[in-house]
Amino acid sequence: MLTVPDFRQASFIPRVENPFRLTPPRHQAIFVHEQEPTQTHANEEESPPESISFHELIAALKNAAKQKQNQGFALLDLINAELMLVKKAFVVTAASALIAFALGIFCWILINAIIGYITFMVGAPVLAVLIGLLVFNIIAVLIVLKQGQSAFQYLNAKRMIHLFKQLMD
Repeated sequence: MLTVPDFRQASFIPRVENPFRLTPPRHQAIFVHEQEPTQTHANEEESPPESISFHELIAALKNAAKQKQNQGFALLDLINAELMLVKKAFVVTAASALIAFALGIFCWILINAIIGYITFMVGAPVLAVLIGLLVFNIIAVLIVLKQGQSAFQYLNAKRMIHLFKQLMD
């Protein structure tokens, strides 16, 4: 069972680097296509790279690996949170659809019962009431099916993209 953390007792340490950042800061980024300098100065001498010890190199590599590992864990946590949100949204949508369907069926049965009762009280024979309700239900089903078929034209991705383009303009 999951326990809810008590955030009132939590302590936070402000950090310069965000562990949930999915890309490195600009000064740490490695650019594949760096622009060449427009003017080269032949007189300027480049200074040799700073010499570092083997232990400093190993520590820097371990630090870089740990940062990448933390970045990967943060990305996995983000993906997990998004998947949980999608799962909850799917469950809520499915439950709402089932409730709406059950309510619609109940209302439809109630409407049929009221129509049948009123026509019977007017003095129509039982067979006429049953045939009338059957014809009424068949016509209603055909209308709903026709509406359902016409609704499929709106489930096209091109129409949705066109609609969003119109809304953005």
